[in-house]
Amino acid sequence: MVIAVSTSLSENVEKFIYCKVEKNIIREQESAFTPPGGKAALIRQFIGLEIDLLIAGKIPEELEADLREAGIAVISNINGAPEQILKQYLDGTLDF
Repeated sequence: MVIAVSTSLSENVEKFIYCKVEKNIIREQESAFTPPGGKAALIRQFIGLEIDLLIAGKIPEELEADLREAGIAVISNINGAPEQILKQYLDGTLDF
């Protein structure tokens, strides 16, 4: 499973982390910036990175719907540092 975490995503350039997870253990972790070109470019980027789940703070509802339509699960309105959010998700303590 590949999980992306960001404090927010919009059509402005934002940074996010993504990691490959196996059996709730992070195998690889990278950071990236969203590409210019709006939500279509972002969705293409996520598909290219094989993102299965996005955990994010505030994101536009339309973007969330489009990500879901592309097969990417979304947990939104989560606040905190991306690394802490990821840790909480993996240990089952993330409140969503």
